[in-house]
Amino acid sequence: MARVSKGLLHGMEEFKESLDIIAFKVGLLIIDEQQREDPLEAVASSVLRAQQRVIMGAVSLEIPVFFVELNPTGDPNRTKPSRSRLRGLLPPGTTRMMKKHLNAFNDTALHSILHANRIGALVIMGHETNCCVKATAVGGVHDTNPENRSPDGATQRGFYVLSCQQVLRDTEASWADEAMVQFYDRVD
Repeated sequence: MARVSKGLLHGMEEFKESLDIIAFKVGLLIIDEQQREDPLEAVASSVLRAQQRVIMGAVSLEIPVFFVELNPTGDPNRTKPSRSRLRGLLPPGTTRMMKKHLNAFNDTALHSILHANRIGALVIMGHETNCCVKATAVGGVHDTNPENRSPDGATQRGFYVLSCQQVLRDTEASWADEAMVQFYDRVD
């Protein structure tokens, strides 16, 4: 789609209104926001504040939230805890799940849960911008694990994707100009 010169929160509201007309919804998908050392702490704090604003915006717009955490072992006792400053903002009813692969759609119930909730667009934010977030958003990232059967991301599965650099950690998103992606220049 395109890069958009306005705020992601405004885009969430616009998409919500337009999808309501055809009985679909916007969902917020948070990927791999677990506690870990972050060498760029100043950048990480700024991203965390932007993510908090998006979660609060989603809550005020009654947008369902989906929280996916990486756990390659599949053992729930070995998952790093999610960032407490995000976890405290998650609304009741937030769907939480673990993934073993880069792409949150592989070997999880994410696709069926989104369909069951009539989600047509996903606001995506998270960690590992050009790895796990990209794999989930637009696909095309091939996992070294042979169990990773499908490289298809959200856009190949028919979901629109909304995001902005302020809610993504580490590098600039290489997938911002992909089809079915609206990439906003700021959060507000």
